[in-house]
Amino acid sequence: MFAKNVFGDSTVSVIAKTVIDQKDSGEWTNLNELIAYTSKSFQILEAIIMKQSEENWSETIVTKEFGTKTKAEAFGRIISHTTYHAGQMAILKKYGN
Repeated sequence: MFAKNVFGDSTVSVIAKTVIDQKDSGEWTNLNELIAYTSKSFQILEAIIMKQSEENWSETIVTKEFGTKTKAEAFGRIISHTTYHAGQMAILKKYGN
């Protein structure tokens, strides 16, 4: 979604019911599917980031999720958001059954 909304990659199609519903819909529970999905997401995002020139990072974008930001500011947002979720997963792995 980030590659599509921030970097304008129109080839990306994401249907995230959790985003649409604004809550966890309980649909994403298959570990193998999630690993494959996140791996593909990483490949897409890495490729589009590598295409950015120094000037691209100061371009202003407008998205529903982030409002008006430079690409650099939006990238900082996704890094902090991903870190938040990584912490959640670490707690689940440590204390969950």
